[in-house]
Amino acid sequence: MSIQITDSEMMEEIEYGSDTWEVVEEGDWTQCYKYQHKESIVKHIPTGKFYQYEVSRSGSPFTDWYYSYEDGDYPALCEVVQEERTIVQKYWKVV
Repeated sequence: MSIQITDSEMMEEIEYGSDTWEVVEEGDWTQCYKYQHKESIVKHIPTGKFYQYEVSRSGSPFTDWYYSYEDGDYPALCEVVQEERTIVQKYWKVV
């Protein structure tokens, strides 16, 4: 299930937390040429469901950043669940 963010007020509540939304994990900005992308996880407090969303930005820390949602192109929230997985790795051990 996904939810479309519809306005700047909703985006601000999701990004910074509110009575309805809690930021669970805020991703790091990753560089991709002249753009940076970040994925974050938020919790919808009334339902207890978790959602992932991605934002991008361009610009420079020396000037201003332009965020992808500034022109009303808000990201969608995609429902996610946390799972645990065990990874088995083979390696060479000195004897």
